[in-house]
Amino acid sequence: MSVQNANREAQKRKSRNKTRLGTKPTPIVGGYSSRGPSPTSPAILKLDLIAPRTLVLASWPNTTTLSGFPGSYFGPYSILWGT
Repeated sequence: MSVQNANREAQKRKSRNKTRLGTKPTPIVGGYSSRGPSPTSPAILKLDLIAPRTLVLASWPNTTTLSGFPGSYFGPYSILWGT
């Protein structure tokens, strides 16, 4: 599958979510999630963005190597998930 076809497929599955008010129970951030700034380390700032799920996807250009591994590791897709 080419990158162009993959992009076309991803766009087909894109959906627009709507905010639902008054739902019970309300969505919460997991207790293990990073929320900040930290009162014990105020110099460490955290993002102002949270996701309503526990599996968050991130991607980066395939021109960047993976750190922590010897040698150069490049691939057509670079993706990471977690919270």
